[in-house]
Amino acid sequence: MAGRSRKLREARISMTLTPRELELLRDGTFADPEYGDRFSESRGRCVAGFTASELDDILGHVAAAANHAPRAKLREELDALYERLEALEPGRADSDDAF
Repeated sequence: MAGRSRKLREARISMTLTPRELELLRDGTFADPEYGDRFSESRGRCVAGFTASELDDILGHVAAAANHAPRAKLREELDALYERLEALEPGRADSDDAF
């Protein structure tokens, strides 16, 4: 069982963000700057690969930023980003519908 869980944690997850969502991740959270630097732009979308544990870390930073956002609009944007990224988590029933 431990081997299976470990493989899920090491699997790469493709993440696609809009330029605004990437800006929120980079400038609106305390997530590791390396995460934002990993993205490359293709046809107006920003794409990068992450492990499940990195995705979990990003989700924590986005949630914290949303909970402490000084403006309602920013909180709404961060909440929407969180929902989109949460759908990418391995084992989620609706993860196929994420993007």
